[in-house]
Amino acid sequence: MFCTCGLAQGQNEAVVPQWEVTDYAAQDFLRYYRPTEIPDARGPKSSFWSWLSELDSARVAYRAESDYVTMALTAPARVEPAESAILQRAALTDITLINEAHHLPYHRTFTAGLLEDLYALGYRHLGLEALSFGYPLADSIANAPDPRIDAGFYGRDPEFGHLLREAQRIGFQVFGYDQPGRGKQPIRELGGMRNIMDYRAEHPDGKLLIHCGFAHAREGYYLAFNGGPLAQRLADTLSIDPLTVSQTSFSPGGVDEVSVLEPAYVPEADTASRFDLYVVHPEIQMDAGRPAYKFSNGREARRVVVNAPAGAGNDALLFVLSPTADESMGIPYDVVAIGEEREVTISAPAGSVRLLLYDGSKAWSFVTGGG
Repeated sequence: MFCTCGLAQGQNEAVVPQWEVTDYAAQDFLRYYRPTEIPDARGPKSSFWSWLSELDSARVAYRAESDYVTMALTAPARVEPAESAILQRAALTDITLINEAHHLPYHRTFTAGLLEDLYALGYRHLGLEALSFGYPLADSIANAPDPRIDAGFYGRDPEFGHLLREAQRIGFQVFGYDQPGRGKQPIRELGGMRNIMDYRAEHPDGKLLIHCGFAHAREGYYLAFNGGPLAQRLADTLSIDPLTVSQTSFSPGGVDEVSVLEPAYVPEADTASRFDLYVVHPEIQMDAGRPAYKFSNGREARRVVVNAPAGAGNDALLFVLSPTADESMGIPYDVVAIGEEREVTISAPAGSVRLLLYDGSKAWSFVTGGG
């Protein structure tokens, strides 16, 4: 279950790594940037910040990249707990679409927290916009025990990896559907719908959960999409009323827990199209210097003393990986930017993990004992 409550208290004794030099290699097109490198990096800086869980910097960067505007929750609005409201509605349809803001990883965390209950309702397939559709190995990478960062652009996000691992643990089949065509929305919407229909034809049993970005989950004939977003095209093609859930319409704040507006209504700004349910997230709490959602869904908080090895620079990244994952390609459980702070809290499942310290030119590795 998704929770923003403080969970990093009462951690075990801090791990003091005994580093050994490793042959980790940063990937040319799938690399992680240290904070000092991000301002000069090419690409969406908001995403680069988000993968380090630096949410304030991610929001600032996103405002420079996009004109997308969220609404504030008004005082008279009535709310109810989001999870129960979504599950109640999801039980009544065969397809549910829930969206995310690509620079806010906790949207993926929230979806991950719904999976177990959705599975109990008959959902068996998880379609992800973030997977690289058409890449021959993308779906097999996403369903592997150690998913890799080349599953898609957002494969570098630890919360995306958490979503994949939770889906696999519960029994979902994960697939990609997004049709390439950046800036050509009708092509993406139509192509995505056809790809989902093709997948559905091959996998007719079980309900579909589609996790997508922003307006793809809208219903109605949204002008910018020239024929309707993905959700509307699926509704028209299948003659079905999907459940559509927005996590991107409202700014965080004004609620104590993740909530939906009740009764469901169309906000004034959404007159051209709509979602069935609008999720409002609380302000993200910090715990031990990290976003508290990092410790949800069964993940533990552990302290690590970063006793940097000789020759390591002060500006480094600490990766937390499965001990069986490829050091250069595995999606990390967590990534922490290391500056002058030498004791940090990491997020990881129970058991041993591989810690990898990378200062931009050299790398060191250490596998912890079980925990």
